Amino acid sequence: MATAAAHGALELVREASPALRFVGVTDSRNAPSIRVLQKLGMRLVESRSTLFKGEHCQELVFSRHAKVTESHCTRLDTNYPDHAKSPSL
Repeated sequence: MATAAAHGALELVREASPALRFVGVTDSRNAPSIRVLQKLGMRLVESRSTLFKGEHCQELVFSRHAKVTESHCTRLDTNYPDHAKSPSL
């Protein structure tokens, strides 16, 4: 359900704005959110240390071109099938 909702939101933005790129940011420990971003066709582009609610954490930044077709959104990124295997950036 989360993937369908996120896909719908991206489609609305894509149709209503000149956005060229979509970006998603999540905590590296949040496997369900990472999976949603990957299912949306996003690729890992950055990993950065930050503070969240006073605690140190690692944020993962995912991105995709706004004009990616729906067929690209349903497959997982084969370069990073599991966030734990993603390279440190």
